[in-house]
Amino acid sequence: MKKTTGRKKKKYLIAPEHLPTKLKIIRRHHKLTQFQMIEIVNPLDKPENRAKISQFEKGQREPHISELLNYARFAGVTIDHLADDEMDLPEHFCATVKSLGTT
Repeated sequence: MKKTTGRKKKKYLIAPEHLPTKLKIIRRHHKLTQFQMIEIVNPLDKPENRAKISQFEKGQREPHISELLNYARFAGVTIDHLADDEMDLPEHFCATVKSLGTT
């Protein structure tokens, strides 16, 4: 018989709320299609898997750490800029933010 302690498991991993918007801003800033972005984010993935990019941007799916690293390297930012909701993307992304109607 298993002994239970009555303690709830703590969730330490919390998905960043602003990650989907930041990923969309990066793609739009560079004027890329989802087809083009999947080739950058995961070059081994098939182009028809562009649905992954859409899912990332809608918050329906989280990128693998290697995909997140590729986003960061492509955008010239750190993973912290993407994953930390308390950090904004650098200034040069501001025009893209305004065009998407986000603040």
